[in-house]
Amino acid sequence: MQDEMKSKDQLIEELRQLRAEVAASTTSNSKQALRDSQVFLPLILNNAHDAVIAVQQDQSVQMFNKGAERLFGYRAEEVLGKHLNLLIPECFHKVHHQHVHQFIDEKDAMRPMHGYREIQARRKDGVIFFAEATIFKLSGDGQMVLAVMLRDVTERKRLETCWKRYSFIVNSSHDFMDLIDRDYVYLTVNDAFLKAQAMSRENVIGKSVTDIWGEEVFNTEIKPILDRCFSGRVTKHEFNFESPTAGLQHYEASFYPYFDEDGEVEFAAVVTRDVTDRKKHESKANTLLQAVEQAGEAVMITDLNAVIEYVNPAFSEITGYQAEEVIGKTPAILKSSAQDPAFYTELWQTISAGEVWHGTLTDRRKDGTFYPGMMSVAPLRNDAGEITHYVSTQQDMTEYKRLEDQFLQAQKMEAIGTLVGGIAHDFNNMLAAIQGNIYLSKLALENQPEVREKLDTIERLSTRAADMVKQLLTFARKDRIRMAPFSLNAFMKEGFKLAKNAIPENIEHICNTCQEDLVVSGDTTQLQQVLMNLLINASHAVSGTAQPQISCSLAHYVATDAFIDAHPDLHGLHFARLTVQDNGCGITKDHLDKVFEPFFTTKGVGEGTGLGLAMVYGAMQSHEGVIEIESEVGVGTAFHVYLPLKEKGESPEPETNSVIEGQQETILLADDEADLRSTTAEVLSSLGYQVLEAGDGEQALEIFKTHQETIDLILTDIVMPKMGGVDLARSIRQLDLEVPIIFATGYDREHVLTAEDQIDNSEIIGKPFSFEELSQLIRNKLISPD
Repeated sequence: MQDEMKSKDQLIEELRQLRAEVAASTTSNSKQALRDSQVFLPLILNNAHDAVIAVQQDQSVQMFNKGAERLFGYRAEEVLGKHLNLLIPECFHKVHHQHVHQFIDEKDAMRPMHGYREIQARRKDGVIFFAEATIFKLSGDGQMVLAVMLRDVTERKRLETCWKRYSFIVNSSHDFMDLIDRDYVYLTVNDAFLKAQAMSRENVIGKSVTDIWGEEVFNTEIKPILDRCFSGRVTKHEFNFESPTAGLQHYEASFYPYFDEDGEVEFAAVVTRDVTDRKKHESKANTLLQAVEQAGEAVMITDLNAVIEYVNPAFSEITGYQAEEVIGKTPAILKSSAQDPAFYTELWQTISAGEVWHGTLTDRRKDGTFYPGMMSVAPLRNDAGEITHYVSTQQDMTEYKRLEDQFLQAQKMEAIGTLVGGIAHDFNNMLAAIQGNIYLSKLALENQPEVREKLDTIERLSTRAADMVKQLLTFARKDRIRMAPFSLNAFMKEGFKLAKNAIPENIEHICNTCQEDLVVSGDTTQLQQVLMNLLINASHAVSGTAQPQISCSLAHYVATDAFIDAHPDLHGLHFARLTVQDNGCGITKDHLDKVFEPFFTTKGVGEGTGLGLAMVYGAMQSHEGVIEIESEVGVGTAFHVYLPLKEKGESPEPETNSVIEGQQETILLADDEADLRSTTAEVLSSLGYQVLEAGDGEQALEIFKTHQETIDLILTDIVMPKMGGVDLARSIRQLDLEVPIIFATGYDREHVLTAEDQIDNSEIIGKPFSFEELSQLIRNKLISPD
């Protein structure tokens, strides 16, 4: 097949040779050569792959070879003798006629047909196709024959069209496109490449990459990437180029391997994009985004309908809402009802007019707590100046408000703290001495029950006084809460009893405990303050009622579905419900949502700080509980406190009130208060201990040095003249590493010793202490020293 498919140029050349031989046949063998040519020429033409057609001057077809049969779909006998117009579209008849006659008149024996834009022919089935044609003249026996050789170039035309379009696309691109062969030589480049390099195509095609970019850039940046591409991998790379005129330029390049038929990489197609402007915009945008993302103020962007499209991390930190929880919603989720509708109307009017709104407001966090905020809202405009979005920035003013409020009370609080801390030690020492003497008196009056009963009353009052001092210390020092299981029944009875002193006598008060023993885990001091605040608020609410009444009740509550839905953050189903109810004035609806806000109060000046219910709310948060309000104006109010119950097996440990006597062990007692020291020594002696007394730390140290072998335990005050209890303990530890030490203090026992003051094998007991507690602590240290 390959032998038969001779090229058009080869056939033309052979025809030229044959024609020359015919013209030059003047020798005796010319007639024989002519006869040979007349034999071979038809064979050659008939078997040519291209179509060969010969026509008379009148355009009648004289020869129609097999190539023509294949090309046009006619058999030779269907065409021979017919006019050539059979094979030409009608629209080309006139043009073809002019072209043929022009060629006949010319001296040229052969030339391509290019007198018009393109040659078209028509097959038997009517299909028009593009053809490439060469026409030549043949003369013999005084006649001229026109022969035309045709080739179907429809596919080539299609490819040329595709190539032109592709070239247009490639050269229209702003990306640099080039092909590089295995020898690192440019095969072709697009117009963008040439424009960027300010070079002509002739100065690039056939040049090496080194010629264009320089040897250093080629070896360090381009060659390693090309080699990876030539290994068959698509490779992407970013590189920078310092332009003498434009400065630092950033580029992104993609290298694509082109595989030949054998699967070998023939060349690399490289697409390079100048991303300098994009990098600048990205850097600027990233800086702005990071500024917003890392800002301490909450940033929120909404559309024109106030639908949230973006919030930054500070928004989540301030409000408690994660971004996915608020995007698609409106800022109404933050409304606290602290602002009336007119407030929001004025805000919207301002920003809708294209102005910036500034102001302060109170919003609500996800957990329901309120926080004060300072906010700005501004419209965002597009390039056309149209408002498309709104952006708000908000600063949580909670800390500022708290500091502002604290500043107003700072001197007063400092005075209270100084007063409480200053008198607590002396007051507790006196109470300790009183309780010690009560203990001794009760021992001496075992057979006089009436007197012992009075002593019991004195002892309860002194214990209550000690508790009041402890609460003052807690208030002044802002103690951390200390959670422990306790019986809520006993707690409520005691708390209600203590609150009676703050409730006017004309108010009827009822206390109903639960028949079931309800055990919760909590800080009794803080919860006692909760109960006290609720009872005091109730007493204020009924001040104008004809028959004022306050009730306090406790019940076991099993959570309903509605309760769980209303408080999804609560855990468990069983709660203790403590209810404080009054028949007072009630709370209006517009105040119900505000009663737990700090400093909100409806009382007159000097009648309340507005912190009581805020403290109650905060305590419920600390105890994983919740508080609900039921109120009706003119009827009364009920506050329901829900605290999670402990499991049945987690009952509080029973208190042991028994006194444990000693076994003649020797105790070194050091205290600068003579009355307390002598009373404590007498009590310890009554318990069966030998007591050595010292009035200060230095005296105690000398006694210890003298009686070190016989002293079994040291009981020392912490604050003493000459040498305090801590320094005394350190000095003793240099002499004896094991002797137990008990510190007794009238100060806040949780803060009197710092981390540096801790002494091995030591305990601390607060004054005034019960001697039952002291006897148990001494015995425990003597039996099981640390």
